[in-house]
Amino acid sequence: MTSHTPELAREVDCAAALSAAEQTVAGNTPLRREVLLEWMRSPCVDVQSVAFAVLFDPPAGTEPPDTETVNQFFLDYLARRLRDGTGTSRTPGRFLAAQLIRAWFQRLWRTGLRPEDLLARIRDLLGRLLRSGDEQVHDAVLLGVLEHLFVEPSIVEFFSGWRQDPALRPVFLEALALTDADRLPSAKFADDPD
Repeated sequence: MTSHTPELAREVDCAAALSAAEQTVAGNTPLRREVLLEWMRSPCVDVQSVAFAVLFDPPAGTEPPDTETVNQFFLDYLARRLRDGTGTSRTPGRFLAAQLIRAWFQRLWRTGLRPEDLLARIRDLLGRLLRSGDEQVHDAVLLGVLEHLFVEPSIVEFFSGWRQDPALRPVFLEALALTDADRLPSAKFADDPD
């Protein structure tokens, strides 16, 4: 008689859950809110990845959960993917997670609404990742997010509080140097030397 470890049982459950999620998405039918919430809460990262993909670009007729629930899921999911760093064919690795954070931020920034609270939460998440992460996390945030965001002077201004933070100031200045944004007039700050 074969004894199954909890890890093996979890892998089997995840494989079954992933297969069911992929079949549901392939069916091209509108997705119900309850199904998406189940996928978002799944302990299986591949199932969460299916939920992320559907929520990031929902098919017609999809009933997403409320906006705050989706935003919190995005923040948590992308932070885990960036910290973990490993990717699969379904799950983004560190640099793809960084690029997804950048794309999400840019999408929000370019809308006329500019949800300041959510943009600030993304900025603060990046700051926490930089403070607690290793060199690989630092590089992913710098090269996958900030270098691309900082080409927009108004975004540089939005991150300008990092100049006063001893842990974030070096990354802020690195991102400016990478984008040459420090040459733009609107990227100058009152505490800059002449």
